[in-house]
Amino acid sequence: MTLHSKQLIKEIYNITHIVETFMIPDLVRHVEHFLEWNICQAKANPQLDAERILSHATVESYNRLEILVPDQDVDADNMYKVQQLHTTGRKGWRGGESRRDSV
Repeated sequence: MTLHSKQLIKEIYNITHIVETFMIPDLVRHVEHFLEWNICQAKANPQLDAERILSHATVESYNRLEILVPDQDVDADNMYKVQQLHTTGRKGWRGGESRRDSV
């Protein structure tokens, strides 16, 4: 996977702003859950540590993710092509409607 189209720091500065911009209301809860189970699991209070990390975390936001997917147009094994996943939040992309896909 490759992240592309990094958002400017003046546009995205914390996770709450990502929630508002890309209309992903459960993002904070999901990130806290991920931190609890994957980063803070061995701590005395994983939930509190996850909340603390999230409240002080530096946020980087991207609106495009490139992933390799099997190429169904080719019969050979191990042939892949790049699939681009986009999210635009409230703004459209290339004249289209807005997309708020969770990427």
